Amino acid sequence: MQSWFTVRLVYQAGRWIFSTFLLCMLTAFVLQLTTTVSQEKLNLAYHQRFERDYNYIDQEIRIAKEKYGIDYSEQTVEILKKQVTESSVKQVESVKKAFFGDRPVTLDTIILQKIIIRNYKEGGRYYYKRNAIENWRYALPIDILKQLSYFDQNAKETKELLEVLKEMIDLVNTPEIHWQEYQNFTETERRRSLGARYNIPDPLIEQLKKVQTRLLEDDLYSDFFKNLQAIKDRE
Repeated sequence: MQSWFTVRLVYQAGRWIFSTFLLCMLTAFVLQLTTTVSQEKLNLAYHQRFERDYNYIDQEIRIAKEKYGIDYSEQTVEILKKQVTESSVKQVESVKKAFFGDRPVTLDTIILQKIIIRNYKEGGRYYYKRNAIENWRYALPIDILKQLSYFDQNAKETKELLEVLKEMIDLVNTPEIHWQEYQNFTETERRRSLGARYNIPDPLIEQLKKVQTRLLEDDLYSDFFKNLQAIKDRE
């Protein structure tokens, strides 16, 4: 139909436009009768694709409420379960930004950061060269180290901040999944594997190593970190 409007600038095509319009309407009607889309099946397929993410989110939200009395809004949880939407990207960016300041971060934000790293949520665009630390979409290890100085050793915030660092280390150490074996892994595992191989800047890994070493040398945190894996060098 659209093409005829260009043709009619040179030729008289009114009759053909009308005939094509009728044909388009007839085709649309036939397709509507013969082609169906089950929204329920689409929703189920999407849920299965990100099932591991959803289960982890639900588990952490439940623990936060039972253990710390934190009650996240339905909107916050809904955004956590979205992938690469405007609201999801803004959430990732706002959580990272919260760690930049010179004041303690709230416990609910710390837990959000842990969940976001665990599910390797997408952040904003890459504005720097690929291997620049500015491309890291989460709180920097030195930001976590600074936050630890604001809280007592036994504080619940301290425990969750250490868990955030643990998630960073686990992400960096994610093993590579070869494409021949993709069908044996979940969507989350594939996404983390590709991210660990291509999207984690080398300066970030070096900074994480320095923070881990510093905390290992500190008697307040050495017990927690001595059981963690060493940070692997990428090939």
